[in-house]
Amino acid sequence: VVWDESLGVTDAISVFKKEGSSELVEPLVSVDLVEEAASRLSKASTSEDVEMFTELKKQAERGLDPSVAQLPEHVKGNLLRAQATGNDVYFDHAERDMQSHWDKFIKPNLPVDADYEYVLEIAAGHGRNTNMLKEFSKKIVGIDINPDNIEFLKDRFKEYPSISFYLTNGVDIPSEVSADVTFVYCWDAMVHFDKEVIGAYLKEVSRLMVPGAMGFIHHSQTPRCPETLSNGYCSDPDDITKNRHQRNAHSKEGFVEQATVAGLTVINQVDVVWDESLGVTDAISVFKKEGSSELVEPLVSVDLVEEAASRLSKASTSEDVEMFTELKKQAERGLDPSVAQLPEHVKGNLLRAQATGNDVYFDHAERDMQSHWDKFIKPNLPVDADYEYVLEIAAGHGRNTNMLKEFSKKIVGIDINPDNIEFLKDRFKEYPSISFYLTNGVDIPSEVSADVTFVYCWDAMVHFDKEVIGAYLKEVSRLMVPGAMGFIHHSQTPRCPETLSNGYCSDPDDITKNRHQRNAHSKEGFVEQATVAGLTVINQVDVVWDESLGVTDAISVFKKD
Repeated sequence: VVWDESLGVTDAISVFKKEGSSELVEPLVSVDLVEEAASRLSKASTSEDVEMFTELKKQAERGLDPSVAQLPEHVKGNLLRAQATGNDVYFDHAERDMQSHWDKFIKPNLPVDADYEYVLEIAAGHGRNTNMLKEFSKKIVGIDINPDNIEFLKDRFKEYPSISFYLTNGVDIPSEVSADVTFVYCWDAMVHFDKEVIGAYLKEVSRLMVPGAMGFIHHSQTPRCPETLSNGYCSDPDDITKNRHQRNAHSKEGFVEQATVAGLTVINQVDVVWDESLGVTDAISVFKKEGSSELVEPLVSVDLVEEAASRLSKASTSEDVEMFTELKKQAERGLDPSVAQLPEHVKGNLLRAQATGNDVYFDHAERDMQSHWDKFIKPNLPVDADYEYVLEIAAGHGRNTNMLKEFSKKIVGIDINPDNIEFLKDRFKEYPSISFYLTNGVDIPSEVSADVTFVYCWDAMVHFDKEVIGAYLKEVSRLMVPGAMGFIHHSQTPRCPETLSNGYCSDPDDITKNRHQRNAHSKEGFVEQATVAGLTVINQVDVVWDESLGVTDAISVFKKD
């Protein structure tokens, strides 16, 4: 841009584009809210009200993020109001009052035995709560529905690398929040939330909280009109702007019910009284995700220890002696106690899986890996998959990891055997984008964040009990981003007495008695389990190790729609 030839160039125009669909989507605008803001503005009697309702009208005219356009009307209305009140006047007032709120209501009711290692703050606003939490929290992730707030927060706390902020659509928690949250916090925001939205948030935070994690949420206990509090207050949930202090309808009892459904236990509730003349309008609920981080004695199967000793006594080769010595040692160590409540046949299979993590087996498997890769794996890996963040189940000693690293940007491997995890960490210590975590054989560790783009498992789930595979599919589904894909190798050996054409069948109560320790499963059964987990199987391939034996296994490729 040249304003004056004698001055030359002083400015520029930049035209830019956000990649993706070129179709414009009109923002969701609430005519009622625009009119309401205009009406309130016309009646404003102070300069502060003029400023506030001018901003509210401007925000309302801007409309709501179209990504939430399909939500129920009453939820959309509440979200639009939440977006529309994200203005400096409101937050300046709130910041001014924060210290008194903290001293009177918050600090006395924060649980002293909570772990503030990783705090998730809902509806962070302009950071008045973040500013207090940072004094004793190691890591804080804040979320908010208003993009202007997110920008403000990022700038305000830019000197704090342990504090980050992400935009939410007002219902879901962003995928950037990993599943190792130790404390959940929300003050002076959920009082305005619709009851359904609070219930959805409690389910979301529950799946992200580690066992023993706690939470502190401030919510309304104003009843739905026509029922009223002693002060005459009631809440019209279809339009919270008509309610005194914009409180939505809720109760302490209702919060307990929602928390219970979400798998959380409410351990304390406190009435919040802003003004004695008004009486009770709100409540603080403190809750906990049950579970224990205390060490428990491992689960040891006497039968398996005896079986290993028996096999060791009959071993005829040095390889068998080494293998069954290791199996006996692992069996005596026992199984992760977090799976102690599983059915006996599942526990037995998991214990055997743990017990077979020895060098002899993995040395043989590593030797054969290239031929497996060339014959079965590479031809069936989906070419349109995104290998940005790969989750590998049952990583063993890393023979699959070693192949995956050639084209994957990030790999997280999990395994039930602690010795394997140590081996893997040492083997791939030169690769900062590859990490490994111990699993209990049923759940995926909390260190695996919810932005997985590809799931992979080769030569392990063929031994897994069908119930365990179903549990894993549900686990991976919640961690996969939309469009993510997966590749799993599993058995299609039938349960005895039914047999394959080669006479193979599987006794699921003791897979060590089965040929190649295959567990009972099928392609059709895998499809059913994937569907229940919210996944779509897009390809299945028979695996034939030896033509004389015929089909024993399958590869299933699936996608999260």
